[in-house]
Amino acid sequence: MKAEKYCGLCGQKIEIEYEPRQTVKVICPNCNAETDWKFYKNGNFDTVTYLKGEAVELHERMKKA
Repeated sequence: MKAEKYCGLCGQKIEIEYEPRQTVKVICPNCNAETDWKFYKNGNFDTVTYLKGEAVELHERMKKA
């Protein structure tokens, strides 16, 4: 299955291929934030985002603004 989602940090559009109940690790091509996406059959999803490198710097700049 495919889903079109957006990076929770920078807003970059991301295309995700997934299977229900399987975790998919996606790295944003814009800010390099790593996000684990887990989709369910009813359309709901969970995400966990890991910040490192450029993503940490971007997150710090966004907090100050």
